[in-house]
Amino acid sequence: NKYARWSDINPFTGERLCYIVNKIKWYLGAFRGPLPKYPGHDPLGSLFYIAVFVILISQFITGLTLAGIELHFEPWRGLFSGYGHAALEVIEDVVEEIHEFGFFFIVFFIFAHLGAIIVHEIKEKTGLLSSMVHGNKYMPKGE
Repeated sequence: NKYARWSDINPFTGERLCYIVNKIKWYLGAFRGPLPKYPGHDPLGSLFYIAVFVILISQFITGLTLAGIELHFEPWRGLFSGYGHAALEVIEDVVEEIHEFGFFFIVFFIFAHLGAIIVHEIKEKTGLLSSMVHGNKYMPKGE
């Protein structure tokens, strides 16, 4: 369906940005008032998905870089063959920090994702978890 497309993950449209602001206000208001609902992918969640895609790409690149420096894997080894020992240590330290940050972000994302699913299941009552399995999200009548 139209909500299962990559274009539905783009949170940078006027309607979706307005939804994001309202959803943040709802969270900051301690879940009081009417919950903003969206029929497709949650635009606030889409911001996290974009961040996760960027982090996963950086994990891939930094992991290969570390493998090239520490384990001498090709073709990444050749990129650093002209550097001295001191320069390689500095590069390795920087890349390792980026790689570790990515790991902790992914762990944070997993727990945030699970927490968001629980909040949606309890507060929204639209069957978010089951919609991830079969693809049908149930919206209350009139919405």
